[in-house]
Amino acid sequence: MTQHYDNLRQELRAFHPEECHQLCRDPEKIANRDRMAAILNDFADQHPGANAAVLRKKLYHVAAEHFYPVVFKNSPFYFETGINGGWAPGGIGRWLAEHNDKIKLEVPENARQRLSAMNRNRFALCCGFFVDSIHHLPPFTAVLQKGFKGLYEDAKAAASKARTDDERDFIAAAIAGFEAIPVICERFARRAEELLASTDDPQQRRFLTMIATHARRSPWLPPTTFYEGLNMFWFCREVFAELDGLSCFSIGHPDDMLYELYQQDLAAGRLTREDAYDLICRFLIHADCHENSFSPVVKGNDHEMEIPLTLGGCDSQGREIFNDITRMCLQAHRELDLVFPKLHCRYSAKSSSEYLQLIAKDIYAGRGVISGFNDDAFIPALTRGGVSLADARRFVCTGCWDGYADSAGDTDTANYFSLARVLEATIYHDPEVEQAIDFHFQPIDDAQSFTQLRDTVYGNVIGLMKKMLADYTEYGKLYVKIAPAPFFSACQDGCLDTLKDIYAGGARYNFRVVTLAFFANLLDSLLAIKKICFDDHACTLPQFLAAVRSNWQNADELRQQALHAPHWGDDSADTTALARFFLDSIFAEVSKLKNNRGGSYQLASWIYREFRFWGEKTRALPDGRRDGDYLAQGLNPSFLHADTLTTMINAISRLDHSHFFASNTNFVIGRQHASPDIIEALFRSFAQRGMHLLQLNCFNRDDLLDAQKHPERHQSLIVRMCGFSARFVILSPEWQREVISRTIY
Repeated sequence: MTQHYDNLRQELRAFHPEECHQLCRDPEKIANRDRMAAILNDFADQHPGANAAVLRKKLYHVAAEHFYPVVFKNSPFYFETGINGGWAPGGIGRWLAEHNDKIKLEVPENARQRLSAMNRNRFALCCGFFVDSIHHLPPFTAVLQKGFKGLYEDAKAAASKARTDDERDFIAAAIAGFEAIPVICERFARRAEELLASTDDPQQRRFLTMIATHARRSPWLPPTTFYEGLNMFWFCREVFAELDGLSCFSIGHPDDMLYELYQQDLAAGRLTREDAYDLICRFLIHADCHENSFSPVVKGNDHEMEIPLTLGGCDSQGREIFNDITRMCLQAHRELDLVFPKLHCRYSAKSSSEYLQLIAKDIYAGRGVISGFNDDAFIPALTRGGVSLADARRFVCTGCWDGYADSAGDTDTANYFSLARVLEATIYHDPEVEQAIDFHFQPIDDAQSFTQLRDTVYGNVIGLMKKMLADYTEYGKLYVKIAPAPFFSACQDGCLDTLKDIYAGGARYNFRVVTLAFFANLLDSLLAIKKICFDDHACTLPQFLAAVRSNWQNADELRQQALHAPHWGDDSADTTALARFFLDSIFAEVSKLKNNRGGSYQLASWIYREFRFWGEKTRALPDGRRDGDYLAQGLNPSFLHADTLTTMINAISRLDHSHFFASNTNFVIGRQHASPDIIEALFRSFAQRGMHLLQLNCFNRDDLLDAQKHPERHQSLIVRMCGFSARFVILSPEWQREVISRTIY
């Protein structure tokens, strides 16, 4: 199976780099980007007063005029526009943000310094300048229904409503973005025709002829075949990277969006199931070859392609989606031994057993490539935020663990807030850090009761969080002056009505998500203090904190008491009460706030590689952690504790999950105790309890140890790390140790 596609893989790997943040291997593509940048620099010099929308409009014209298409002879798909896909780490679309970097100086220096200090000191992670500028969902539904031409006509009709200079500049730029599409498509067609003259291979000629024929039609016009629909997914992901500089992290929901086209093709005799399967294989291989899945993983984000594919779920009427396309995507991913795309599989407590068994068999086989998105939690979370039920039911997964309403909004999600770091700063007084972030942490050393201590810690948490969000709200509004995305915005429902960019709140839905990171470490630390200092009076609070500050030196007995105190995941009454206090209290405060786009702030609980990298820099905590130990993942318990899986799931389910936009748990099931039936049952139980995202690994520790000694035997052992998956054998020794250290249930 894999050998059948060797020519395609070789061709793709000759173009794409070894790892995702590098530029492509085509020097002419890179040189072409530099030539376009030079033209834009000259224009900006000649028009020093031009605002960002005017500059973006010029960028659209230059990108179209100088577009350099990349067509692969062994693929029928035409879409490669950026230097390296959705990350666009050099695509011309990023020029505007780079050029307008000086606009950041409009933000007061103390606020800019505070943002930098919050990130640098591990209190927060904001993936942009007071906004998350990199996690976007392409407007698949809009393009599928109308094509870019229909959206272009909508934009031209909306132009007459413009009353202000900002509105006129926005819509003029958006129209220019649409006008670039047929030019880009024509370039793809011509390039395919050029390549036809250089090959006699029948398959290559068939693919190039398909490109030459269809590129002139779709997605300028709506896709009318299954093939055009698949191509539209890739095209949208890449073209918004090229033109608007957006990192678009999805390649669609094919078994929902394309099933009707697939059936029509079969009925008309344009397609066989075998043809469709071949198209799906080639479609997926593009994702896996954006970088080399056998290249070493050292940092973690050197192996993060952010190319998720959504499968399953339900349609706008609530009917289950599970069909031939679902089966073929899962089959192709397995048979081709792919790591990417990420498989984001939507499911519910009522999902068909056949569907869940297909997922479970992959996981049981040691392929940790699937994330389970629970419709029973995600759909209510979206509707509580104001999303219509029909839009919520058709949400599309993106990034590592997000679910967005397609073509109706642009959710800002990568905003991490470290609960553990706040506790650390509360315990370890550091005036320089406090000055840098402009916040004073109230100490807990003199607390006379646990309630007083708890409330002090909570005050530090909510105080710093509200200060951070106030900055995000106030200064995040500026981003539309730095790098607006009028073309992308005009494809989103609402922006043509408001004549505003997504960054100005023009779309119908405008969520912003704040992640509560390291929930378990905060809870376990406070529970240990409560048990040892206030319930058992085994030592005074100052004595206990002194032991923590000494990294538990000469305090082994006290540390053991901390490790045996109530903890997150034990399903005890004390733990549940404290967990609910923090979540409910934070939610009550944050839900009152408006974000920079005029929408609401939402809470989540997930974490990327920071559980290791931030943990390595975090000092000992009262939960028994020593300096540099790992922190907890998502809503997982700390690695220091191992309750039964049932107990842990029950504990997590005690939270009010309606307070979460999303949350994540990442478990390892021992293969000797597992089976596909057990894994299916686990998914159903998870769904019934209203939790959001379940990521499962299934392996034995002996398998991992053997893979270290004999990597050639375990090339297809893929582990779910956090928001990404990787082959275990190519992980760095540090990452391998982390995986091996995980609790196996």
